[in-house]
Amino acid sequence: MTPRWQSRMDAGRRLRTPVCHASAGVWTMHETRAIPRPERGSNMPDSQITIIASDARFKGEMHFEGAARIMGACEGSISTPGTIEIAKGGRCNARVDAQRIMVDGHAEGELIGRERIELLPNAHVRADIAAGNLIVQDGASFVGHCSVGPDAVTKAGTGAQQQRRTAPETPPSRSEPQPEAIETRPVRPASQPAKVEAAAPAQHTPPKADLQSDWMRLAQGATDTQKRTG
Repeated sequence: MTPRWQSRMDAGRRLRTPVCHASAGVWTMHETRAIPRPERGSNMPDSQITIIASDARFKGEMHFEGAARIMGACEGSISTPGTIEIAKGGRCNARVDAQRIMVDGHAEGELIGRERIELLPNAHVRADIAAGNLIVQDGASFVGHCSVGPDAVTKAGTGAQQQRRTAPETPPSRSEPQPEAIETRPVRPASQPAKVEAAAPAQHTPPKADLQSDWMRLAQGATDTQKRTG
């Protein structure tokens, strides 16, 4: 009896479907054999697949040891030495670095597939792609920059490592001594000087007794003058 996985691979070899291949940056259209996908087969134990369910949301840096299937939403950075599959309905806005990447959902950011990247019919990709081999099936949409070939993958991986090394670290915040608070009060306007009115000089009025004595002396002097002249 033929093993189930062997019959699936034989069926894949017999199946021919027109797809778009990109190799070393040159796009060609031709018929090719379907590529067997052992990671997606039913014979693969569930323990080797990390599944992010459709109701899950992840943000940050993620690393998988085996294959991973994203059915929910991820944002940040994803890496694995195995296969990453962005399933239909899944959304990934991240830098994805894997041996193989298959996209049947929405992907944005940067995709690095060291062996290959395959865009399935429901794929919507807006990202920069670096792949050893790129396969775009009928119905998939792609917007972005694409570089294909071993050199492209090496360059993309080296650039990412240098970027992580040269990323400036945020220095720890130091609490600087704050100047002491100085209480300030509003300066009141200086009061206007009081107006001083100069008093009129007092007129000296001689006493009445002095006036009478003066009149008496004058009268006496007049009398004496008349006696001498008479």
